[in-house]
Amino acid sequence: MPPVRTRGYAHHVEIEAPVELVWGALTHVPTIVRWYADRAIVEPRPGGRYFVERKDRGGRDAQIDVFEPNRRLRLVYLKTPGSPPSDTALVDDFLLDSKGPSTVLRILGSGVPDTKEWDPIYARLRLGWPILFRQLRLMLIEGRELPPATPPKQTNSRRTK
Repeated sequence: MPPVRTRGYAHHVEIEAPVELVWGALTHVPTIVRWYADRAIVEPRPGGRYFVERKDRGGRDAQIDVFEPNRRLRLVYLKTPGSPPSDTALVDDFLLDSKGPSTVLRILGSGVPDTKEWDPIYARLRLGWPILFRQLRLMLIEGRELPPATPPKQTNSRRTK
């Protein structure tokens, strides 16, 4: 049986903020939960853990493969229970470059199997990062408080007299 082909994605955003601030948004748990996830665990070192969870999307658990402060963060994701079968490694590689007073943040994702079972996951990753990067940019340059990653459940309440 031939090996499964893989696919990837690439996105970038320019953020009018110093590289140290953007790096902190990728590695500092209280900041991560403001723009990316409902819950996060980060062990900031090569070989450390990088876990994010969104109530509406589930969790992603990775090992930090490359950790170069203010320059590069590469995550190799662990197999997720319930995901389609795969013999490939899913990778997100974040690259940061200073551009005057701004930072260019890039993500290069790879290793997503090119099979029908992986199509929804691939679409969510490929289409989700630009949205997340916009949220990150708004938070950092405008100081906006973002809504929670998962909207609160609406409840029916009755007024009583």
